Amino acid sequence: GIWGGKSASDIQKKKKTLPVIYALERAGGEQRAALLDLYDKEVLDRSDIDSVIRILDQLGAEGYTREVATGYYNQALEEIRGAALAQPAQDELKEFTAFLMVRES
Repeated sequence: GIWGGKSASDIQKKKKTLPVIYALERAGGEQRAALLDLYDKEVLDRSDIDSVIRILDQLGAEGYTREVATGYYNQALEEIRGAALAQPAQDELKEFTAFLMVRES
């Protein structure tokens, strides 16, 4: 994850996750150049990862990502409620959906 742990494995692996895409779309000038330079490196060290996280934080990427995730979560709950499923199946799906929301928080 990005914010879910000390390793920031998604950044270390240079995954183009929603927060990174959002940051690249919103970043200008030096921030955008810095992100592109960092993601162009062969290997990211801890200070590189910290730099990426700092830029993401400056651009509000975490808040945006949580907002999008919450929207999808609420949409999923509506779909589950509207599905012709037995209550135990609905409850299990709701529990799993909630787990997905908090697993990296």
